Amino acid sequence: MNDKYFETIFLNCDKADELPETFAVLTACNPMDQPLGNEENKERNLELLQILGDRGKTFALITGSSPDHSHQEPSFLVHCSRQDAVKLGATFSQRAIFWVNADQLEIIECSTGITHSAGSFRKRTR
Repeated sequence: MNDKYFETIFLNCDKADELPETFAVLTACNPMDQPLGNEENKERNLELLQILGDRGKTFALITGSSPDHSHQEPSFLVHCSRQDAVKLGATFSQRAIFWVNADQLEIIECSTGITHSAGSFRKRTR
């Protein structure tokens, strides 16, 4: 597991007080932590967006970021089941997804389902 996941902050989450009780933060960018070009990441996220739309999942835009803002990944805050979130992460070869339940942030490894506690989601929003 890449330790950088535990440092992630979330940008552009303007309505943090209006979020559902449970949700996932998903991206299709940089599969298995391998950097891709902007265009390829954009295409992958558009494919994820299409799947979310086809399944009728509600979502909002959010950005996962390193604390110094040097690495950012456009992402989606998705109201879905935990199982669906992990499956979608695996579909796009993500190492892990972020899951929030009652403000408690978890990092779930897509290949194993191992869960890591990461504290308060709201404290990581900017």
